Amino acid sequence: MIGWTHMLSKWVLYSVELILSRYQKSILETEEERSTQERASQDYMEGTNHTCTRFRTCRELLESVRRVDEEGNKVSVSDMTELEEELNAALMHTRSRKTQLMMERISSFHEQEKKLAEEKEELKQQVASAAKQKGYFDDGASSHCYKTNSPQLLITLPLFKD
Repeated sequence: MIGWTHMLSKWVLYSVELILSRYQKSILETEEERSTQERASQDYMEGTNHTCTRFRTCRELLESVRRVDEEGNKVSVSDMTELEEELNAALMHTRSRKTQLMMERISSFHEQEKKLAEEKEELKQQVASAAKQKGYFDDGASSHCYKTNSPQLLITLPLFKD
């Protein structure tokens, strides 16, 4: 019985060591991937992308993926690793560009919103001044002074500027 217990404890220790080594390896790989992604995004923001060296266009990258798919087992591990890095770099580049375009679009919407708010205020002022000139308001109060015998005057606002 002691022999089995001893062997079982050795097997458990060996299994735990394997689990811990895989865990440490995955943590290191995750940190490396994160640093690679940060470098790729930083390179893109600086205007140069040093990780994409083998392929110039997305078309070339896709053709390479198709070639790897067709060749199957004939492709080396280093080629697959390099292709994976290229795909990750292309993905980071695409995500960064998408974020940049979305931020530009949001800022243009904010500018458009400001312009529309200014135009709205200007139109309010024009309506108020036109109404005041025609005598619709009594001393700036909001009560209307309608004449009972005269028809209501139509006011045309200059909506389109030259």
